[in-house]
Order: sequence, then structure tokens, then C-alpha cells
Amino acid sequence: MNRWPFRYGTALGLGILVLLSIVTVAVLSARAESALPVGYVGEGMYLYDDNCAHCHGWLGQGTEMGGPLVGPGGVTGRMDREELADAIAAVGAPNHHLERQEAADVIAYLRDLD
Repeated sequence: MNRWPFRYGTALGLGILVLLSIVTVAVLSARAESALPVGYVGEGMYLYDDNCAHCHGWLGQGTEMGGPLVGPGGVTGRMDREELADAIAAVGAPNHHLERQEAADVIAYLRDLD
């Protein structure tokens, strides 16, 4: 007499379900860590003024040194937040490299201007 309450197929199915659950949690955790944090408009305004305005204009309208960031020709309407953060990281800032939170703050400010 078999004392195991499940058949082999049921136990295997439950094992696969548990394994898939663990993988799903790991993937979601990794995405949450890489997701761009919430940006703060007020902080973004100061960061933008210090690091971006001299090339992109005080209101993101663009200058001879840097293209427009907001408005009809601006990048904020064409890119999502992650793409904008990647662009900010690639270009950098003349004074210093913006951290991810700082980039999120600048993006929040630009989206507020747009």
C-alpha cells in the first residue's frame, strides 16, 4: 500500500509550480530594483538648472549647444522614462554624472514643463 497521498505526476506538477513561482518572484524583484525611482519635480528643477539649462535652455526649449527637451521637437514626448534615464546617463552632465534618482528628478521636472 502506497502511503504517499499524491501520484508521481501530481507531485511533479506541484514541484514545477513551486519552481515557476520562485523564478517569477526573482524576475519581478530584479525588475523592481532596476526600475526608475519616482522623480520629484522640485529637486529636478534645481538639478536641471545646475546641469542641463546652459545647453538645453532654461525651459528645455533648446539652444545652439543642445537640442530641445520639451515641446514639439523635444525628446520627452518621444521617449519613456527609462529611455530618458538611459539618455541622461549616456550624455552625462558637465558638472557630474547624475545618479538614477537625480535623473528621475530631472525627468519629472521636464515632464512637468512639457
